[in-house]
Amino acid sequence: MESDNEGIESKGDKGVLRYKMKKKLAVAMFFIFGSVVGNAYTKKEIIRSDLTKIGASRDIINSTIKIDYDLRDSPQFINDEKALEAQKKDLEDLLSKNNKNYVVLGKLINLYLVGSKKDLNKAKKYLDEFVKYNPYEYDQLLLTYRYYDAMNDTKKKKEYYEKVKARYGDSFMLKILDASQEKDEKKKQKILENVLNALSDKKIRDMYRMSDEEYRGMKLTYYLSKSMLDSDKKEYAKAVNDYINNILGEKVSNEMLDYNFQREMVLFFSILGINDKLEDKTLMKENYKILDVSPIAKKVRAKMKEDNKFLEEFLK
Repeated sequence: MESDNEGIESKGDKGVLRYKMKKKLAVAMFFIFGSVVGNAYTKKEIIRSDLTKIGASRDIINSTIKIDYDLRDSPQFINDEKALEAQKKDLEDLLSKNNKNYVVLGKLINLYLVGSKKDLNKAKKYLDEFVKYNPYEYDQLLLTYRYYDAMNDTKKKKEYYEKVKARYGDSFMLKILDASQEKDEKKKQKILENVLNALSDKKIRDMYRMSDEEYRGMKLTYYLSKSMLDSDKKEYAKAVNDYINNILGEKVSNEMLDYNFQREMVLFFSILGINDKLEDKTLMKENYKILDVSPIAKKVRAKMKEDNKFLEEFLK
């Protein structure tokens, strides 16, 4: 039951929302390099803890927390080069107030490695500072690997891959590097499944300083890719059931939902489109009832009340 129409339809007086996607959503790549920071629960607590250790002022800490939230989906979902340039300027202005702020340095490196205006020289400049001021070896190795990957420097990339392997063995970090290079989507999916299985142990996440928001973001990306693969195999019921059980079935805070809002929406809309393909109309309606009362559906409605062009902009 497919349609070229975009938008939201009301399903009778039961208020079941049906979202139609006109084009296939792109799978967001894991942008974990340089983001595994902080031995705490939330990203906010992580940043506060890390920057306190380098003697940052309260104003800089609060500004970094705010800019981290504002840039949480960059550059995964932002295609506007002007917006990306403005974000770089904001980060550089904040960095000028404390050049040891490796949270900001990590974000600048990632932003300078993407887009049509990527600047490898600036990325390298900030990478050198990041390595100098970030006290965590695994952060340094992962982000340096990412830099040489962006440069297509096969020799240096292999060198840093071997460093990660020698230092951390067959850990989730090495698997993340493997996944970033795997071209076969099915094989990549299996690798990422192993990564998530390892990170399901909170002791491991704490050991490597991964926030709850980052872990949730990885799960969302994984299930988006998995749902698309299942949909390609016409396993629509399986894709929807996995989402309901593993994403909607997980209790998350409002703060975590806000932090990953773009990823949450991309996956949610994709699942709604897949559910629409079910031949079993009774199951389709039952699924819609569950999806309709989910936290993400409520947030979408709230956003639409605030801005009547919200959905239109998202579906572009």
